Amino acid sequence: MKKKFITMLVLLMSLGLSFNSCSDNDDDPVEIKAELTVTPETLQFSALGGNDKIIVSTKLNSWTFTADPAETWCTATKANDTLKIEVGEFSEKTDRTAKIKVTSGNENKEITVIQKGVSTELSPETKEVTLNGFGTAIQIKITATDENWEAVADENSPWLRPSKEGEYLVIRATLTESDRNGTILLSLNDAKTTVTVNQTGASFNVGDLYLGEDGTAVGVIINKDEANNNIYIISTEERQIPFTNGTDNKVYIRTDNKDGKKALEILKAEENYKEKYTIATYCEEIEEKTKINGWYIAAGYEDEVWNALNDNKDVINNALKSSGNQELESSMEKYQEFWTSTPSFSAGDTYATSITMRKLDSSKYAWRIPSYRYIARCVLRIQYINE
Repeated sequence: MKKKFITMLVLLMSLGLSFNSCSDNDDDPVEIKAELTVTPETLQFSALGGNDKIIVSTKLNSWTFTADPAETWCTATKANDTLKIEVGEFSEKTDRTAKIKVTSGNENKEITVIQKGVSTELSPETKEVTLNGFGTAIQIKITATDENWEAVADENSPWLRPSKEGEYLVIRATLTESDRNGTILLSLNDAKTTVTVNQTGASFNVGDLYLGEDGTAVGVIINKDEANNNIYIISTEERQIPFTNGTDNKVYIRTDNKDGKKALEILKAEENYKEKYTIATYCEEIEEKTKINGWYIAAGYEDEVWNALNDNKDVINNALKSSGNQELESSMEKYQEFWTSTPSFSAGDTYATSITMRKLDSSKYAWRIPSYRYIARCVLRIQYINE
């Protein structure tokens, strides 16, 4: 009996201790864990840069982040449960890394941002060039990992005309009377760089020499049409080309007797035009030699050309002579007759190779088929910008 009493007493004491223990726990604060996670914990960007986001999850109401202020290339922005990461372009070859710490309650997580260095080489020999008002081409050597690099004018520089020629970037521009500058964008895979182009305005006076890419005179300005912002240039080279004959009933509807450039475009649309129109292929030879496109034979009634040659003959001849080129004939006794792109109607159904001969120093045309050679000089009509 005594043993039972002792056992029950021990039991009652144990229950009392248990009740006291539960009562004590109810008075203590309960700690809520944040259970912080960041997804993903690592972001990787190419040298081109870009943006991405980290999803932050926590059971607490708030979280904060701390970024290394020295790594200004990596920008972090908090938005609700997202940490937005933005990285700029990178031109170095060695990778770079930034660390961002996210904190919620007593828990921390670290985010690693890696930007890869450029894996390709793309380097122009100079980062800035200057063009004259004519936009005469300049070449820049490009050192690149491979030949697939690209060059384009940026959207604010539509007047620039970049092109590739082997390992060189060739920069041309339209004509301008005002100074201006623009940018060419170079790219190859993840590598990008720029070239700044400054263009100095020109006055475009009659008698000014028009220079080719090698600095030699390829033409002379004969007319400045300010109403239409056009300048007309005659080639410094002239050639004596003999008459050739053929038949074609469509010759009259094909050509334009006031616009030689348009007439040449019409002829080039025909099959085998090089064999049929030998005078037209002469302009292509001038294009290849000068590396300037757009040369043509003036039309018979293209008075912007013929009147300018007559009115400004002395100034033009001075320019031709100073550059070591053949002058235009100026003697009234010895007319100099030029090929035009206008057919000679008296010749019947003839190819445009037997076209009208326009006489310098005369308002008349030679409507006969010549039995000897006549002079050919190509013309370039270019629109200029007057800002």
